[in-house]
Amino acid sequence: VMGLILIIVGSNLAVDSATFLAQKMGVSDRFIGLTVVALGTSLPELFTSVTAAIKKNADIAIGNIVGSNIFNILFMPTNFIYLVANFIIKPFMTELAEDLESGDRDAFSGTVRRLLLFILGLSLLCLLGTLLLGKPVLHVLEHILGEGYEGLFTGSFLTFFLIICGGAIYALNNLVYYILIILRRQRTVFFIYLFGALLAFFISRHMVGAYGMAGGAVSYVILMLVMLMAFSASAFWALGGAFERKDGTKG
Repeated sequence: VMGLILIIVGSNLAVDSATFLAQKMGVSDRFIGLTVVALGTSLPELFTSVTAAIKKNADIAIGNIVGSNIFNILFMPTNFIYLVANFIIKPFMTELAEDLESGDRDAFSGTVRRLLLFILGLSLLCLLGTLLLGKPVLHVLEHILGEGYEGLFTGSFLTFFLIICGGAIYALNNLVYYILIILRRQRTVFFIYLFGALLAFFISRHMVGAYGMAGGAVSYVILMLVMLMAFSASAFWALGGAFERKDGTKG
């Protein structure tokens, strides 16, 4: 639990500090993200490997590097959906905020609808690609790793597919998350994340203990669905009230 809290606090400090640095230096947020923030996300792996090397635990250092790259390969579709969806959503935040401020319900709904369709289309494309290419790629990875890895990843293909499904739902969560941020509902977002963390703690303990990695994948999908419902319900309620107030002001 303490680790989760420190990760949240640390990530917020990293983003806020990077944004402040970008403004002071007069460079774009994108440049800072590609340099300072990118370095920051790699530091935990670097420190782990250096510490293991100093303590002469070469297996840990090598395992950390290899394991990190295997994880990136296996979950590339999930990362791809999230990154591309984020890249598309963020430029529309100003437009959505302006539509909300002006009380233009149709324009706001139209933009959200287009973003939603884009994320759904991207997710379906990645899921289809996973179904067609997933097992061959996993088989190649097993061959590269060598003896002892035969069938290790291909036998867990359904588990990986479920995780990618969860990643697609997470991208939808991100869209609704930004809508709530535009509505200044940060407190609502915090409590939904807190509820999600508690739910994950209780569900994953049982599911992973009983079914291993497959249980973890199912837990992930369930958690993403529950959070999507919570985010969506909060956004619908908040949007209804916001546009009603705008309509009342116009009247």
